[in-house]
Amino acid sequence: QTMMSHNYVIADRKRFVTSTEAGRTEDGTRLQFEGRGEDLILDMLAEHNQLAGGVDATALTAFSSPAKSIADFRWMYPVDSDVNFEMWLGPQERVTKRIIDAVYSARASVWVLTDDFANDGLTKALQDKARVGFDVKVVVGPEFGRSNAPLSRELENETPDVAKRQVTDTPVVPTLVLIDYEASPINGRQYNHRAFLLTHDLYAATRLYRGLEVTSDQYIDSALWVLTDYNGLSPEMLELQSVWQAHFDRAGAL
Repeated sequence: QTMMSHNYVIADRKRFVTSTEAGRTEDGTRLQFEGRGEDLILDMLAEHNQLAGGVDATALTAFSSPAKSIADFRWMYPVDSDVNFEMWLGPQERVTKRIIDAVYSARASVWVLTDDFANDGLTKALQDKARVGFDVKVVVGPEFGRSNAPLSRELENETPDVAKRQVTDTPVVPTLVLIDYEASPINGRQYNHRAFLLTHDLYAATRLYRGLEVTSDQYIDSALWVLTDYNGLSPEMLELQSVWQAHFDRAGAL
């Protein structure tokens, strides 16, 4: 079940536009970045050249590791904003594991938006944080449960302390995870805001689950964009919050 989730255009090796969704005409939300930058574009071109050369997520070594080289060797890129900007490419990097690690490191709140959710590791992380009093909310889209119903049922049945909703009025739902947008419930401090944008749904990093084939992030060519704001909510972070809140407000009970 190999997937290509990259969506970007590079013009004249100077300008780029990248998006969480491209190629579909249905209603919904697309989150896009547009800009200039030599370092970022060089790494995106390195990824493109591998794909154009026929080396994608299905190319494995004898040890079942991705054969693709790690193109995003810079990881953090300077931008014209107050936010720190990172890019991680899958399957070379464990992009969903980075999101799981971010959930465990959250100090106040975790807000998740994705179309389909099938990730047992992330399910456990969300419940662990919610159980001790953190503000944890999940919004899924109309595709929830399509890739692997057993994993999706774990979110429904094993997270009693997580607020869960489903939005069904739009077929295009981006994957967006917001960390620490609220003050800590423990000491009242406001910690650094973080936003994670992923070009595919939150799938598990496993190939088989209970004998069933699972859509796996090991078989997805993808990009994870990470924004961190150390100086309060910048316009970019506020815009992402408004996207998450708009989906949450019109979603119904899961």
